[in-house]
Amino acid sequence: MKILFPLISIVFLIIYLCTSYFNRYTGDDLLILSLLENNTANHISSLLYNTWCGRWFSIAVYTNLLYYFGNLKHFLLIFNSILITALIYAIFLNLKNLRNYNFHVYNNTQLISVSIVFVTLFFYSTFSIGQSWFWYSVSGGAYFINIVFYLLANSIMFKTTKAKVIDYLLIIIFALYIGSASEIASILFLCVSFILLIMFKENNQVKKTNTLFIILTLASFFFTINADGTTNRYVALNQSNLHLDLQKYLYLNFILSLKFIKIIPYALLYSLPFVYLGINSTNSTKTLDKTKQIIKTLFLFYLISIIYNSIIIYVMKDIGPDRVFLPINLMFAILVAITAFHVGKKSKNIVKNNYSQILALIVIIVLIVNTYKYYFIHKNYAEKYDERIEYLKKNNSKLISITPLPFSGYIYNAEITEDTLNFNNQCLKKYLKLKYSPKLKTNVLHSN
Repeated sequence: MKILFPLISIVFLIIYLCTSYFNRYTGDDLLILSLLENNTANHISSLLYNTWCGRWFSIAVYTNLLYYFGNLKHFLLIFNSILITALIYAIFLNLKNLRNYNFHVYNNTQLISVSIVFVTLFFYSTFSIGQSWFWYSVSGGAYFINIVFYLLANSIMFKTTKAKVIDYLLIIIFALYIGSASEIASILFLCVSFILLIMFKENNQVKKTNTLFIILTLASFFFTINADGTTNRYVALNQSNLHLDLQKYLYLNFILSLKFIKIIPYALLYSLPFVYLGINSTNSTKTLDKTKQIIKTLFLFYLISIIYNSIIIYVMKDIGPDRVFLPINLMFAILVAITAFHVGKKSKNIVKNNYSQILALIVIIVLIVNTYKYYFIHKNYAEKYDERIEYLKKNNSKLISITPLPFSGYIYNAEITEDTLNFNNQCLKKYLKLKYSPKLKTNVLHSN
């Protein structure tokens, strides 16, 4: 573990940071940047709150960040670097709390490596990496920061030391943000918090901090859903997808099952380090000891996923975009890690410790190959994207059809369509102040 887990951590961070370096603005990002040129961030936040999106706190955060730093050359790299650092730190704090409850016996340095390895598993267990991890204004503000803040809040609630004033102030900020960032994620986190409150009702600190978190999250949530922008968006979604019957409902849940099936091979691959941990664990390390408990937990998770998806279907009359399921993907990654650890622990007498290192080596090799492969894919995409922007700036006098962008790998593709009225086409037009709406060339599969 002293070598293998740090190696996995380093290689993953390299591929993540390289992807962030080549990441580019798309769709909503370009629209907000164009609006901010002649307006303040607070004005745009208020405009969105009253017309389309009631997520007041998260909107205020990402519009202000774009207003002050959006034009920095490497803003997305800096933003994603801060987010991944915060996510790793939040997971580390939660693992540290579990260690204090005798769930783990690792030191702080080892826990940092385990945290990054878990983030690797989480990264590859998402339905759409580009949409969920690298789309600034939509995924970053509504889902990624939301998850980081919940994990940080959870780490404070379950501290073994007495909570300080700063801890309560942080819980206030986290709760208000979570209640305003994503309505469906807010419902999920509130349900989890209610369950934890019942489970740890004898723990006075958990009771006080969790109660505060629930009250403020609820207050922020109701402020969000009662906004005119939220109402307008709900009406628009219902008008675009009016038909919903039992057959369609079952079909949409079947689609969700297919999404899980698609990521299972990746989840199994990147869970191998946790099998390794289980094989090399001490007998005092606690885990879910019974296989039946694991099966029941996995079934419960799938039931929660169906309920989560049902709420989305009720609102959208369709399955939600992949980014909406990021909190579910996190829960899935947690369960996969626990299950893998359990499998490893049960295999202690079958697999020798020396052979178990091969499991971690497999992940390292795959990550190195991926890093090499996707570095050039992302580099090519970023270059073609930049060339397109420069080309459109220099040819602003007539309607131009442009060639498609290449495959973007883990980056969310900023492609436009053949329809000049398409949302992405219009966002690009407004961002570059074009006199026309650009469109994609027909009968062209990709650019070289």
